[in-house]
Amino acid sequence: SMAHLSADPTSPTMARPLVIGVMGGSFNPIHLGHVLLAMTVKQTKPVDKVVIVPVFKHFAKTDLLPFEDRVAMCRLAINIEDVEISTVE
Repeated sequence: SMAHLSADPTSPTMARPLVIGVMGGSFNPIHLGHVLLAMTVKQTKPVDKVVIVPVFKHFAKTDLLPFEDRVAMCRLAINIEDVEISTVE
């Protein structure tokens, strides 16, 4: 389903779509600036979650570490509630 709806009819989020912040990048490697940005967005913006999306192939960079390694580094670096790593690329 494209939208998340709360099952609790008394919930203030009832019938409100899930708001997702998306952070795309090469994350080659992920660093403290990326982590702090994800934390800051989650804490200061009206988002339900933040999704980190490492690029599979960069349009300009040719010296990227393997995609699986960059995803693994992101998973190790991010341990924040409602911040997840996506392999959609």
